[in-house]
Parts: sequence; structure tokens; C-alpha cells
Amino acid sequence: MNTIVRSAIHLDQHPAMSSEVLASSALPTGFLFLVDDDTGRVIEPVLLYLMDRFLIRHGNTRPNTLRATVYNLKDWWAFLAEFAKTWNEVSEDDLRFYRDAMLQTVSPKTHQPYDVGTVRRRLTTVLQFYDWARRAGLFGAIFDSKSTRQIVRSMDHDALAHLHANPVQRTTSDLLPLPRRGADDDVRPLTETEYRTVAHCLGPLPPGSTQSGDDCRPTLDRLIAEIALHTGMRRDEISSLNLWQILDLRPDASQPFGVAKLRLSKTKGLRPRVVFMPNWLVTALHWYIDHERKDALHAAKKQSQLKEPSALFLNGIHTGRHVGKPIQNGSIDAHFRQALFAAGLTYTVHKTDPETGKAYTTQEPRHVFHDLRHTFATWLYWFEKSLGNAEPWKKIQARLGHTALATTTNLYLRAVTDFEAQVSDTTMKFFEAMRHG
Repeated sequence: MNTIVRSAIHLDQHPAMSSEVLASSALPTGFLFLVDDDTGRVIEPVLLYLMDRFLIRHGNTRPNTLRATVYNLKDWWAFLAEFAKTWNEVSEDDLRFYRDAMLQTVSPKTHQPYDVGTVRRRLTTVLQFYDWARRAGLFGAIFDSKSTRQIVRSMDHDALAHLHANPVQRTTSDLLPLPRRGADDDVRPLTETEYRTVAHCLGPLPPGSTQSGDDCRPTLDRLIAEIALHTGMRRDEISSLNLWQILDLRPDASQPFGVAKLRLSKTKGLRPRVVFMPNWLVTALHWYIDHERKDALHAAKKQSQLKEPSALFLNGIHTGRHVGKPIQNGSIDAHFRQALFAAGLTYTVHKTDPETGKAYTTQEPRHVFHDLRHTFATWLYWFEKSLGNAEPWKKIQARLGHTALATTTNLYLRAVTDFEAQVSDTTMKFFEAMRHG
């Protein structure tokens, strides 16, 4: 069975849908589900689960979470097909076999062993699906009760216990592989020198901005990076910005390092928050709207793309048939990756071709776009410390939009300690120009 992901357009016209599902399948356009590519039949238990989780209970598709859930279940269904297993006749041994197979397999995407975090996320999705199926009366077995038990842990073993809303209870699963030690292992802030180097490779700032010059390259990629660095916004939040959110900001030209408040609603978890954008950056974005964005729209109209998108950032005039369309997250990642290679910010990685088993080495970038958010948090911490703020974590928590303070401290505590050795007088002067109100 070859399982594929489909996007809902007119699901009521799908020939293989049962009447029961059709009766309750008012799916929004773009809603993802699984289809057996051999028979054309929709995988109904998965569709029902997705509908219940994302439409009935939450009332919102939450596209990123939906996509991750669908692709995790697609991988599980591929596993079932490979070993001729029926989805509702599996056991805990099957789940353990699935887990162990991933831990011992080279990813066809990265040519490296699957990351433990990836295995945990996939298996968690599968466990959540089966828990729903059991409650819905579609699946009879109850997996090991320890897989959903709450573990009571002494507060003495948690240095941050006083920060937790419920400091002694944790949810765990014996079926999940142990997480990699140190959640902050993935926090890789850029140093001042690294950012200056990669920023130059991304492109110039608009004329009249700080650090602008005679560089005639497009400013799009640089502006996107500057937003992440100065506000801590996630990539998805940046690509979701619309034109009017920026045009409605009124920067004070006499205070270039003052800030304008920008309210975000399209955030992770859909929790609105306010970010503070430097006035000079708002002015630079206004220039982008009046020049590069306008040029992109003009080129798009020549290609008969008459409807103007509301998105702030559009593909530029060098993108051919994609000109004038809203920039996609994949493009943001790709352009930042290219800049890192151009800046020489790479390291050697050992990989294995899963088809031939042949080992080889390649160069990979030292950072990803999300590291700009980590850089914002780390730099802000040290700037606040330099001002004598004894509790910088609270400001960082608010700026990043974390619900719990422990999320912020657990993520960045070691990172800011390691970064301390790189803080110099020159760096602190750079922080001064990066201050956030």
C-alpha cells in the first residue's frame, strides 16, 4: 500500500468516501488527510481523528501541527504496509519494533541516523492516535498503562521546580526513547562577528538605513533576518506579516533606536503577543514596500497576476514566474542557508547513503534561520544584565511569547552561560545599538 497525503478541495466528490464520513466532512480547503494511492480510498480512521482533533475540539486547523501530524501518521501507515499489519490489530511490540527500526535507520532525507527527537515526535503522534481510537470505540487494546502515567518527581531533583505551575508531575512514556540530554543543545546563537558576516551575504539594508551603503542587491532576505534578530519572531510569524501591519506603524525618525509596538496574532499556539520593532527597521520596511515590493507587483501584473497579495514579503523580480507571490517558509530557510555557505559558517558532517551504505562527508551550515530567534534571546539577556536587571528572564519570556517562564530558562540557561565568554566591550557596544526599549 502506497499511502499519500492529499489536500481537501472538494472532499464530497471523492468516490471512495463512506456516507458516514461524508455526513460530517465539511473540511476547509487545504485540510490534509491520507489516501491509499493504490485503491484511491481515504484512510478513514486517520481522517476522523484529524477532524476531531483539529476541527471539532480546537475549531482551527493549526496548519503546521496538522501537517506534522499527517506526515507522522503517513510514516506509521507505511510501516504497517511494509510488514502487512492491520492498523487496528497492532500491539506494543509493533510499536517498539517501529521505534527501534527508526533508531537504527539512516534517514533518506538527511543521510544520518534519525534524531531521537524525530522518533519521539512520530511515536507520540501514533500513541495519541491510538488513544483517540480507543476512546472512539475503534480500537480495543490498551497499551501499557505506563505509557500515559504521570510520574511524581521530587522537587529536590528540579532546580527550577519553583517556576513550574505543577512542579511535581510529569507525563512520560516507556515506549518513547529517552530524550537527548539538554534541551538547550539546539540553542546556537550567532556571535556578533558571525551575524555581521552572514548579514553581508544576505544583502544590504535599504538606502538611508543604518549600515546601508551602495550595494544594489535586493534587501528582502536581509530585512527578514533583521526582523528575526531584533524581535525574536519565528519564521512563520514573519512570513505571515501583512502589508497593513507595517504601514500602520508610525516610526519616530528622530529616535531610530526607539521602538514601535507590533501586535502579532498568527503565532505558535495562536497566542497573541506584542513585539517591539526598532524605528529604523520599520522605516526600512516602508522603503521595501514602496520600492522592491512595488516592483515585484508590477512584474507580476505583466504576467497577468492581477490580484495583489496582502502579504508583506513577496518574491522579487529575479524569481521568474513566482514573482509577486508571498514568500514561502522554505524559501526563507533556503536563502539563509545559502548565505551561511557564502559566509563560510559550515562544519563537516559524516553521512551514509541509505541506498548503497557508502559513507561520505559533506559540509553543513552551523546555523539555521531559527537561530536568529535564539540570538535575540541570548543577546537580550546579556544586554539586560549589563543594565543591572536582576531578572532578565521575565522580559525574555514576554518577548518570545512563552507561556511558562520555565520554558525560557530551561531553553537558554546554559546557552547564555556559554555565551558569556564571548561577550566583550565591542559586543556590548553592538548590543547598545540593538536595544529593545
